[in-house]
This record gives sequence, C-alpha cells and structure tokens, in this order.
Amino acid sequence: MTDADLVDLIRRRRDASVKHQQDSHASDRKEALRFYRGDNDTCYGDSGNGLSTVVSRDTMEAIESILPGLIKPFVAGDEAVRFEPTQPDDEEGAKQATEYINYRFSNDNSAFRVVYDYAKDGLLFRLGVAKVVYEEVDESVVESLTGLDEMQYAALDAMIREDKQTEIVDDPIRDADGTISCKVKRQQTRGTYRVHIIAPEEFIYEDRLASIEDATFLGHKPTGGRAVGDLIAMGLDKKKCMDLQGLEAPALEAEDRFTRDEFQEQFDDDDLARKVTVGDYYIRCDYEGAGTLSWRRVVIAGNEDTILLNEPAEDHPFVPWTPIPIPHKLVGMSLHDMVRDIQMQKTALTREGLNALYLANRPQREVVEGQVNIEDLLNPSVGGVVRVKAPNMVREIPSGGEGVAQQAMQMIEYLDTTREQRTGSTRYNQGMDANSLNKTATGISIIQNASTQRLEMISRQLAEAMMSIFRKMLGLVSRYADKAEFIRLRGEFVQVDPREWRTGYDMSVAVGLGTGNKDQMAAHLTNLMQVQQQIAEAQQGMNGPIIYWENIYESFKRLVENLSLKGAERYATDPNKPKEDGQGQLPAPAQGVQQPQQPAPLDPMVELQEKNSLEMAKAKLDSETKITVAKIGAEKDIIIAGMQPPLNLTPDDMEPQPAHEAQEGPVEPPEPAFAPQGPFPGDFGGVEPQEQPDMGGGGM
Repeated sequence: MTDADLVDLIRRRRDASVKHQQDSHASDRKEALRFYRGDNDTCYGDSGNGLSTVVSRDTMEAIESILPGLIKPFVAGDEAVRFEPTQPDDEEGAKQATEYINYRFSNDNSAFRVVYDYAKDGLLFRLGVAKVVYEEVDESVVESLTGLDEMQYAALDAMIREDKQTEIVDDPIRDADGTISCKVKRQQTRGTYRVHIIAPEEFIYEDRLASIEDATFLGHKPTGGRAVGDLIAMGLDKKKCMDLQGLEAPALEAEDRFTRDEFQEQFDDDDLARKVTVGDYYIRCDYEGAGTLSWRRVVIAGNEDTILLNEPAEDHPFVPWTPIPIPHKLVGMSLHDMVRDIQMQKTALTREGLNALYLANRPQREVVEGQVNIEDLLNPSVGGVVRVKAPNMVREIPSGGEGVAQQAMQMIEYLDTTREQRTGSTRYNQGMDANSLNKTATGISIIQNASTQRLEMISRQLAEAMMSIFRKMLGLVSRYADKAEFIRLRGEFVQVDPREWRTGYDMSVAVGLGTGNKDQMAAHLTNLMQVQQQIAEAQQGMNGPIIYWENIYESFKRLVENLSLKGAERYATDPNKPKEDGQGQLPAPAQGVQQPQQPAPLDPMVELQEKNSLEMAKAKLDSETKITVAKIGAEKDIIIAGMQPPLNLTPDDMEPQPAHEAQEGPVEPPEPAFAPQGPFPGDFGGVEPQEQPDMGGGGM
C-alpha cells in the first residue's frame, strides 16, 4: 500500500466506527455525568415558583458505595497479579515476573489513580479503557564536582567530549586552594511501562463489535491533542511536527466535564507546548500484500492526511472493561443504567413530599376582596397581624395533601430497597442500618453475603481486565528489556533479567473481594496454621514429610495480605533466604529450631514406627473431635428440653478406640523438636480464630 491508500483505508474504517461526538453513546455518557453530579434538574421539568427543585443522587451513591471495595484489592497488597509457571523449570522465572511486573505497575504509574479512574469510568460510563505502552523518559541529572586538580579536570573534559549525553554546565570555577569546581549535567534515558486511562470519548472502535479480540481497527484520538514537543520526543519527524497547525475544538462531552468553559487556543505557532490534533490508530490490514492480516500502528496528525508514523505492531495496546457485560457486545451496562429510573422516581417523590410539607406549613387562603389588607397577608411575620374589616374574612383552604409526605417516604424506602437489590450495595454492607431487627451476627452475615455476590461479579469483571493489562505489560517487558537490572524488592536490591522469562505464563489475579471476605480468609488461614502446627507436632519437627518451614511462611504471607498489611518480609524472614551477619557468616540456628532440609532416607523399621505414630495421632484427633461433637449435641438437647445442666463428657466416658488397643499401651506423640512458644497463630500475626457456625458435620 502507498501512504495515500493507507490513509484512505483508515478513514473508511474510522467512518464505520462508533462516532463518539454524535452518536447515542456520547449522549448517554453526558447524561450519566449530569445524573452523577446532580445538575440534571432540567430532566424533570419546571417545578414552579416556590416549589421543590431537589434532585436525588442515586447514581453517585451507588457508584461511590461500591468503588472503595472494588479497587482496594488491587492497591492494598504487594501483589495485584500473580504469574504461574507453565513448565517445570519456570518456577523461578514466574516468581521474578510476578515481583517485577507488580513493581513496574506501582513505580512507573500512579497505581491507585490508574485503578480508580479505570474502575470509575466503567461504573459511570459503561466503558473503561486502558492503554498499555512502553515509553522512554529523558531525565537530566546535575552533579557538582569539587576539588579537581588539573589532570582530573582534563580527564573529565576528555570523557565529556566522547560522551554526547554529558556536558559541563556553566564555566568551571577555580577555588582559592587551586582546585577546580564545576557542574556536570548527564542526560539519561529510562524505559517505563505506562498504563494510561483514556477518556471513553477518545477511544475509537468498530461499531457492533462483539469483543476486543474481534477488532480490526482501534484508535485513540485525544480531545485535548498532543503537544508538538511530545511528538518530537517520540522520534517523529521534527519538520512535519512543527508544520502542524490547529487543534480541533473539544467535543461537547469533554466540554461538559470542564463545566462548558469556552475553548481558546493560548499558544504561539512556534511554541513546542502547542497542542495539535493527533490520531493514534491500530489497524489490521494486508499492508505488505502477502494475503494475511497483521497489525500496524499509524499516527496521523493535522487534517488526517499527514502520516507521522507507520510501523508494524505485534498487538494493539487497548484493554476495555464493562461492569455488567452483555453477551456478544463490547459495551455492556453501567450502574447509572441500573438506577436511572429509580433516581427519576425518587426525585419526583421527594419533590412531591416536600411540596406537601410546604403547603401544610403555608396553605393557600380564601380572602374576601376589599375586606383584608393584602400587604399584611403577603408579608407574614412572627407575631404579626392581618388587618380585616370584619371577622372571618381570611380562611385557609385545605390542600388535600394530608399524609402525602408519609406516603412519599414509604415509596422512597421501597425504591431504595429496589436499588440495593439491583446494585448489591446495601445499608448492611455499608454499616449504616440502625433500625434492623435482624441484629444477630449470623443474620447480618447472611444478608451481607447475599448482597456481596453481585459486587463480586463486578469485581470479577474488573479482575479479568486487570489480567489483560498485566499480560500486555509482560509482553512489553519481554520485548523491550535488553539487559538485567537491579530493582528494590522486599526491602533489598535484587537482580532480575526479563530476557530469560517466558511470555506465556499462566496468570491469576490476587484479589480478595470485600473486607468481610478478607476477615474470613484471615480466620481460615489462622485455623490452617493451627492444623499445620498439629501436623508438625505429629511428624516431630519441621523437616517433613508433610510440613516444612516454607509451608508455614507461605501461610503467614497470605495472612499478612488478608490483614491488609504490606510487606510480609517486615514481619517474618523467608526461610529460603539466609540471613548473614556483619562478618558475612550465617548465624548459628537458634536452639530448638531446625533449619529446613530434605529428609534423609529412613530405615524400614523406623519408617514403620513413624507411620504408626502418625496413625495414632490421627486416631486421637478423630476421637477428640467426635467427643466435642457429641458434647455439643448433648448440650443442645439439654438446653432445648430445659433439663439438668449439660453432661461433662470426658475421654474416659467414651469407648476406647481400636488404634489404641493395637499397642501395648497408650502412646502419646513425642514433643515437637522446634518447641514453639505461645499460641502458634498468635506468633504469626496475632489473629485469633473466629468462631465458625455449626454446619451439622462432625469433621474438622
């Protein structure tokens, strides 16, 4: 294709795409923003002089109540995403990729702002769009050098002549002691992996697009344009960029966002900060004439006939998400779509209720003309008088609105309940219901779990989109990384080499959905660590074959994450990372603590004895569990029947277990070799196990 053919093809594809400035999507987004801000009073008509003009804010309330729990999992912990190995030898690479990508996401971007804008665009405008790109940033570092002699300064000058990125700032200064001082400016280029959240009206996509995987034409056309200097910094032709003139007026949708301020150009023609219209397009076409479709990136500026960049691309950088998907459609529904009719009805009911109160306090009056001083009547005051020529010349007219305010409040309560059912955001999970009759912990938990399910569905949609963002970041890192580098992870500098990774790791998103679930997970992890302690006692230490120190540390890490704390290494040390002292020697292990090591081969008789010991410990644990269940059942029956106090069942009252009869005498499991101090879970986070409801089973 020639450049003219390519521009013509892009125009045809663009014209077949969603027209953001004129189509119904733009109108819907403008309406959603006005409903969110509450300045859509014109949607309800003119209420009349002296009547209520209040506007309900259901769209804002629904979004703001969901948003904190939606974005917290991605910014509260150390890992927003976790890569899983696909091959047996991929474990170390997947671990490094997890740490590196999470590090890049947090340090190259404002992670909180990215997730916040991404989630809010979807909840309010139906579509949130992320653009994942690799960018090179120029950084200038100025260093002051003092105390240089003539030879040192000459060597510095020779080095600067060869290094084009370093220069001496200002003239050198000769100090009183004969030494030379100067300032050196070093220009550095640093690669970054950026996630830009673009406004929905700037995203160009094909009409009737079922999913992003089916796209053949996508684009980003910023309504505010791009600075000429930024285009030159991208490596584009400087003369072409400087010759570009003019910026299209922003769409009305963008003007609404900036309170309809009048648009004016405020830059000179030769100013590098001058904004120009630029379209960044990604198109699948047969550019080479080979009979196959492939992606190309084309940057077109001005009146869309000047090509600034035309290069092949491995993929497009866009990741859209929608909170309530519609099958076979890219754009689904927003929370505004769910509560729009409720906001309209609540506004009307609220206005009518307030108007009824106004009429009750200031009713209309029947006045005999000529018998009443109208000025007194129209300007009432506390303790004032109305002059009349005869009694009963003024009479209040019943408004017929008695009870309207109460009925309106009942309808508003009904609409609030309907909104909660639609969105899943209830007064219970916000902690705002003070009049609930169901105040038991179990009852509130049931209500919260039921309402959380809908929120979890929305969270799952956002999590899938975040997976795509991190997958594109991994692809960019694998493509542009050309050397190993040192980054700060877990409180220390470690070396990572992205060139050794695979690009096809499996991926899971480390997401805990909601505060309640985090608390439950913390309780489950605490109980798990108690079970690990029991197994460690049965196996006489932490050397396996079931439990090792690595297993305990992994449980502890997950517990720290669910306690919303960052950096598990601050509270415990990874057993796989040796701790060196000041002399570079590993400290001797503490008394009573065994270092993790592979178990040595056991003699058959010793292995048989350990197997019998484990079986006896399991039998004892099962026996104690059955006793506890029987005791709970007996107490329950006694309380219900109003009989004598519960029986005091003890192991002596139960029948002996067969596992004990097989031995010469009762054999107790030996004391653990590592001798833990205090309650096991308390040593790893201080979270006490929560009481679980009786589900009717007798197992652990």
